[in-house]
Amino acid sequence: MKDRREPRGGSKNLQAEYLEEVDQGFLCDFCGNHASTVHRIALDDGYDRISTKHKVQYACPDCSSTKEKFRLSEKAEDALRAVLS
Repeated sequence: MKDRREPRGGSKNLQAEYLEEVDQGFLCDFCGNHASTVHRIALDDGYDRISTKHKVQYACPDCSSTKEKFRLSEKAEDALRAVLS
């Protein structure tokens, strides 16, 4: 009787090749650096990048933080202008 636990052959395990691609991480669309994680703010009060047509961009943690601070400061300035008007 044939031992059915033998490997059948014919299929390749490409896991090592896949892991090499994953190890490279992600590419930041703003600074071009590789990062292990990227961020995308798509929806917030007065900020909608889900239903608006645009190029989707991902940011490394540093660029995301810088962008978020700038976006929130603009939002605060707009709110102040609305109150003063």
